[in-house]
Amino acid sequence: MVAVVEDKTNLAEESPSFGSVLIVGAGVAGIRAALDLAQVGYRVWMTDASPALGGILSKLDYQFPNDHCGMCKMLPLVGREQASQFCMRKSLFHDNIEILPFTDVVSIRGEPGAFQVDLLEHARWVDSDVCIGTGLCASVCPLEAPEAFNQGLTRRKAIYRPVPHNLPNLWAIDAELCDRCGKCVEICPVGAIHLDAPDKRSTLAVDAVIVATGTGLYDPSQQGDLSSYGLSPDVVTSLQFERLLSGTGRYDGELRRPSDGRVAKKIAWLQCVGSRNRAQGRDYCSSICCMFALKEAVLAHEKGGEGVDTAIFYMDMRTFGKDFQRYRQQAEQKHGVRLIRCRVHTVDKT
Repeated sequence: MVAVVEDKTNLAEESPSFGSVLIVGAGVAGIRAALDLAQVGYRVWMTDASPALGGILSKLDYQFPNDHCGMCKMLPLVGREQASQFCMRKSLFHDNIEILPFTDVVSIRGEPGAFQVDLLEHARWVDSDVCIGTGLCASVCPLEAPEAFNQGLTRRKAIYRPVPHNLPNLWAIDAELCDRCGKCVEICPVGAIHLDAPDKRSTLAVDAVIVATGTGLYDPSQQGDLSSYGLSPDVVTSLQFERLLSGTGRYDGELRRPSDGRVAKKIAWLQCVGSRNRAQGRDYCSSICCMFALKEAVLAHEKGGEGVDTAIFYMDMRTFGKDFQRYRQQAEQKHGVRLIRCRVHTVDKT
């Protein structure tokens, strides 16, 4: 099925704006760019290959140095005027912004001021205009897979919400996992599921393109005994630990070990795993890891209460941002986070 989005192109030409921009990537960088451009008058289209928006930011419940909520927990729209000036969700539903999730950029032709962009919108198989979000479809789906949102620590069905607090709040079907059994179609009370829905192709005319495709995550298993990641279920990445502490995570926000569900009392963070390592071609500092570890150690104390012992093993503690050093001092003095300057060479599986 081929669908040329003529109405969108016309909007870009007819609206009294500075011009039109396509933003590729709907993580924090893409969303911030979209808001800034829309607020000064640009017509903005924002695509993302994922069915949901937010990128890595949507997986973070708290952000340093003030522990404010992640974008995923911004105030509902009814109270957006009272939200923080830094709240991005309150302005995301802007008249000048059109969101195109689950969409790939196939090709870009032209020159600055006159780009033609070919898009491929993958079928969700769930009609977002009809779906009322009952979740009955997931309850009868027989197939499961590791849930990417929780970094593989939980499982989800073939029909699922990509993000529990999804923007937009929609369901999607994993086309590679789904066996087309039709059980979800039968139980849906409003007929929102169509397993034969095709992908759509469209062409968009814009004046400029911003590429904000985000970043990948380092696999610590590449360092073997240094981290024991992949050998012990209780050795996790920082993002996995973030999801373990989350109210939408595996243990509903309780501080428990992945291996057996027991309450975790002693936790260590190993810094610079995958960075500042010339042997692996990464001699640079990742810049956020020190504050990320401090934040998670503080959260561990808040979630676990008395008796929790936290230690951060680091090379250099780089708290260079506004209020970052104060955050470090509070972590040490108020919460009892221990900072140990050394480079751990081996983690033994016990």
